[in-house]
Amino acid sequence: MQESTENFPENSNIEKLLYSAMKFGNETVKKYPKYRQYDFLPGAVGIVSIIVDNVFYYAYIGDCIGLKISKKERFIFTDKQTKLVHKYRHIFDKYTIRNIICNNPNHPYAYGVLNGNENVDKFIQTGNFILNHGDKVILATDGVESYIMSYIEKNFELGTAKDFVKASDSKEEQEDDKSVIIIDYEGLDSNDKSAISAEFSISTRT
Repeated sequence: MQESTENFPENSNIEKLLYSAMKFGNETVKKYPKYRQYDFLPGAVGIVSIIVDNVFYYAYIGDCIGLKISKKERFIFTDKQTKLVHKYRHIFDKYTIRNIICNNPNHPYAYGVLNGNENVDKFIQTGNFILNHGDKVILATDGVESYIMSYIEKNFELGTAKDFVKASDSKEEQEDDKSVIIIDYEGLDSNDKSAISAEFSISTRT
């Protein structure tokens, strides 16, 4: 976890850029009216990424999911930030989770959310990995987590982003908004530029 851009290696200027983009997103959320619809500040998880040459760079906060799919393996490259809260949720009420634990770097079960809180930079995580021709990357919100885990375990056909969201809706109760981006990496073109295609789908909680 990177807590300050001063701690980044010298060769990670791109990760610094994505880190700053996350902070900009948080500041943008902060500008919204301060009225509260519930007993906590509305917020969002988020993941941003960029492909440079054959390297996939990313930054994220919260329970958004990043999954790399290659010919040999499938692995999640993001960390579930609320795993301790979920494990011990019987100890805390919703008010404590959303107002005391959320974005509190001093709490042992803390997790991050983009809601305008100044401590979000303590929870932004960054990283990168090499892409090979034919690799796919899935970026998704936590609403499709259980379906993604099932996809990894059962190794079934991926399909389109729209198919992915629809299949997720059919297998589990619609408890959260669901967003999915599927990126296909097609390798470097004749000018050594990354060739990719991407598609997006969303399902909103009703």
